[in-house]
Amino acid sequence: MWISKRNSQILKCLVDLYIATQNPVSSLQISKVLQNSSSGLRKELQVLEQQGYLYKPFASSGRIPTNKGIKAYVRRIQMETDDRSDHVCSEFLNDFDISTDPDYATASESIVSALSET
Repeated sequence: MWISKRNSQILKCLVDLYIATQNPVSSLQISKVLQNSSSGLRKELQVLEQQGYLYKPFASSGRIPTNKGIKAYVRRIQMETDDRSDHVCSEFLNDFDISTDPDYATASESIVSALSET
């Protein structure tokens, strides 16, 4: 599914914050980085969640990226750097599937660790 430039920017910010904190990311945290209103961001986050890029573990919590969201994030990084010779991210994307791990927290920790290393 196609993702707009704004939503891609929001997703990148969310994943960056998630990698840094390893905690669900709130709209307030994103609004501080992007300097936008958190109420407007919540609508965009809902769209990204409906499209399957984000996951909200609890009703009152922030959001964390899904397998699809991580793949979109890594693809954006690859496009920005235009580094076709580095296949580490591509191999990782092919091998990683969060749906095979019933413990979402463990799976997300493993992907955050892998992304931090690369």
